[in-house]
Order: sequence, then structure tokens, then C-alpha cells
Amino acid sequence: MAEKRELFDIDEVFHIMEVCLFAGVFLSVLINSLPVVKSAQRYFAGQAYQGKTDPRPVTATTTLQHLDLINAFPFTPWSWAHFFNRGPNVVKIGINDLNNMFEILPYQHYTVDRIGADERISYIYYITDFGFAQVDITGEY
Repeated sequence: MAEKRELFDIDEVFHIMEVCLFAGVFLSVLINSLPVVKSAQRYFAGQAYQGKTDPRPVTATTTLQHLDLINAFPFTPWSWAHFFNRGPNVVKIGINDLNNMFEILPYQHYTVDRIGADERISYIYYITDFGFAQVDITGEY
């Protein structure tokens, strides 16, 4: 009499079930991580150098004012900024920090270069001690 053979070996069935379970868990983790990957892509796209210049003429007064480059256009930090004080008074400029301001005399230029730095230019603060000053600020992102 011929030997009766089973259609499936029980070990093969368990192996197939393990592979399917592993694939399901892997796909679940992958699908759940997609929003994080998209968020990271948007962040790094904002940090990427685009080679666009952004001129901003401002009037500094005795009231502290600022340019917010993250939460307003261009929604990305600048790589460098160039300042020209058209006068008539001295202007104080702060880059990302109010406690570290520098002065620009009337009719003087100043450039801040953050290319390759860990922190780019996100905020620019400006104020005068008295009167006003016309300042041309040009940045590149």
C-alpha cells in the first residue's frame, strides 16, 4: 500500500506564519514612521541653501523691533546677512540673541556669515539709542 503524504508540513506552516507576522509588524512600523519622515524632510528642505536674496529696508527707532525669518516669509533662516546703515544715527543689531548686539555707525557696512554654522540667522533685532536710522538689510537663504 502506498504511503499517504500530508499536503503541508506543520513546520512549514509555522514558518510562513512567522514571516507574515514579521512583514505585518514591519509594515506597521514603516507606515507609522512616514509622518516623522515627512516632517524631517520639510525641516531640512527649509534649512537647505536656495541661493535667493531677500532685501529688507527697515527703519530702526528707539523701540526694539525684529525680523522673524522662521514664522514669516521666507519661512527659512538666512545663511548670511549684510547691513548698511544709511543713518543718521547709530543702530544696534542682534542676531538670534538680544544679549549679543553690535553697533553699526552711520554709513557703515557689516556682514554676518553663518554659512556652514550650526545655527543660521532666524531673528534680527534692531534698535537705536535715540532718533532713528534707515538700515538696508539683505540676506540670502
